[in-house]
Amino acid sequence: MSVAVANGRRVKTGMAAMALMLVIGCHHDVKTAAETVNVWSNKKFETCFDLALGETLAYRFNATDSVLFNIHYHQENEVIHAISEHLIARRNGTFEPDISARYCLMWTNPNTRTAKIQYDYTVR
Repeated sequence: MSVAVANGRRVKTGMAAMALMLVIGCHHDVKTAAETVNVWSNKKFETCFDLALGETLAYRFNATDSVLFNIHYHQENEVIHAISEHLIARRNGTFEPDISARYCLMWTNPNTRTAKIQYDYTVR
């Protein structure tokens, strides 16, 4: 397929090369993380990231015990829960923000023993 004329000669570009450029160009916008953490009794763990309006957060976690889980952001001195706390051991979900902010996934361990949490997320 001819896409441009340079010095009177046609320059050909393959579809595969164009597709690769699109993938490389889009790939840098994806934010991902994965980790396994221990949350001791009556302690919290959170991981935070910027999430803009129009982006989607895909997340999942698996804990050895039920833990309190929420997604929140801070607005001045106030904590705004986008997803309220639920006592659960695993979850697989997506979230689209109403506003651009620095969001946090947070787990609180109300148990007497340590909870091991495996989580991952992707922002697109």
